[in-house]
Amino acid sequence: MEDDKSIIDLQVEQSLVFGQMADALESEDVGSFVKLRDQFEHLNWRIELKTYDPDKIPETYIWRTRGDNKVSPEHAANDGKIFTRDNPPVTGHPGYRPNCRCIAEPIPDEDKPEFAKQTLISSINDGPKWSKVDVTKLYVTGTRKQVSLSEMGYLGDVINHYWHHHGALERVNQQIIDDALIKSEGRFQYTFYHTYNCKPVFWPLGNSIIGGGFAGTSKRNGSYIEIEGVIVYFFIDQIKDPLSFTEMVQKILGYSRQAAEDYVGNSGDFLGQVFDVKDGWRTKFTARKKLDASAP
Repeated sequence: MEDDKSIIDLQVEQSLVFGQMADALESEDVGSFVKLRDQFEHLNWRIELKTYDPDKIPETYIWRTRGDNKVSPEHAANDGKIFTRDNPPVTGHPGYRPNCRCIAEPIPDEDKPEFAKQTLISSINDGPKWSKVDVTKLYVTGTRKQVSLSEMGYLGDVINHYWHHHGALERVNQQIIDDALIKSEGRFQYTFYHTYNCKPVFWPLGNSIIGGGFAGTSKRNGSYIEIEGVIVYFFIDQIKDPLSFTEMVQKILGYSRQAAEDYVGNSGDFLGQVFDVKDGWRTKFTARKKLDASAP
């Protein structure tokens, strides 16, 4: 049965639907995108149901039903209405009645507060973390020209480092909002990339390129603009010198750092095989921003 699927299975299915959404956007197939978006939201709903705890009712919430013919008339009448923890409806809070599948969707404020958030929608399946021996072995043997961050065991760490240490999460959120404000309502895209020092995560990584692209929609709702869509991130780096030949050349030959890097780079054929490290992840982006009073 459908409800027997685990949260992981649902997240995998949701990731596949996301990929189809991206394809539909690229081909400008609006009809397919809308259907896939509804499917994505339905999967998200099922995940929420599996993690929902009726004993943790938000201070203020919107009552949400499953929207099917199994919903009782009393609960269907509550659907979409706002209630508070201290003043529940006569039916009681969502989930309190036996077999109730309704949930309390939290809202920070009834007056449409501003917010921006990203929700990870792709799986992070990191393997065992690589050591210096693992990196050096691949560099010396040259058996492969590319590996993923997940295989090396560091995708989750790099995402956390990029988002929080470098402050990229809030910065990307604001960039998308700013781009939406200067464009017309409807579908829009935004791309970004930059170089980041990822050595604190794993020493062979250096000035890694991290970027991505947003694809979604914006719409005016009263004095607010509402934005939703998906962000596809990418990570690119190269392992060029895991044996630290650059430092050795600096010390032995007295070269500057740049000259030593050029020397080692030109000698890569006999020192080892440079290999690429690539990976990516996806997030769902939602935001609401109050419009300037002077905005047309």
